[in-house]
Formats: sequence, C-alpha cells, structure tokens
Amino acid sequence: MLNELEDVIGITGRPAQSHAAELHAVDVPYDTALEVFRDREIPKWEARVAQLPNADKLPPNCFGALVSLAMNRGDNFSAPRGKGFVDRYREMRLIKQDMAAERFNQIPTLFRSMQRLWPAGGDLWKRREHEAELFSRGLAA
Repeated sequence: MLNELEDVIGITGRPAQSHAAELHAVDVPYDTALEVFRDREIPKWEARVAQLPNADKLPPNCFGALVSLAMNRGDNFSAPRGKGFVDRYREMRLIKQDMAAERFNQIPTLFRSMQRLWPAGGDLWKRREHEAELFSRGLAA
C-alpha cells in the first residue's frame, strides 16, 4: 500500500486525476486512515488556522468551523485577488480582515457568501451553511 502511494504523494488537482486509476486497488484500512486524519491532518490545519489574527480569542466551535473551511478550501486567507471573472477567495481574505478587527459576528455571513461558488443545495453549498451555523453557535455560547 505504501509503495503504491509513495509515488503520488503531494500530487493534487488535475495532475492527480491521471493517477486515480492506478490507485483503485489500494485499500487503506479504516483505522489507519482515521489515525492519520486525527493525529496528522487535524493538527496541521488547526496550526494553520491558529495563525489567523486573534484566533486564540475564538470559542471552540468558531475555531472548528474555520478549521473545517481551511481543510476544504486551503488556507487561502491571504490569496491574491482572482484575475478571472470569479474571485474564488474573496471571502477568505475578508475572514482574515474580520479576524484582525475582531468582527467575529460578520464571519458566518462570509461562510454563506461562499455558497455562490457551488450549486445551491449541493454538498459544498451545504457544508458552508453548516460551518456558518457552527460558527454562529460558538458565538452564542
């Protein structure tokens, strides 16, 4: 399993698609995957979110919502403006600005604003809604 995966570590996006067929037979045991997720991936993304200004002032649910967002969209809180017709990371930059200004109450709206990027009612659209709700519950606690 490790030998087959070693050659594709770090390949993402379109280039990764060409390797998908090669890996269809790789079977990662659930317990192994869960261990890697819990012990490596979650702490990695928590550390990245902790670098946001005032992250230490967030309640746990708010912090968790941002970890979920970063895990799914990357830590693009400082991404340059998009050059195309869609600025895919506008809300991410605004979240960082709101964090710096301690305008935490504006962040759920930014989660919901990101829904513009996906079809209404789809999985990613719903995920942003769940993160917005989790952040709001954290603020209310």
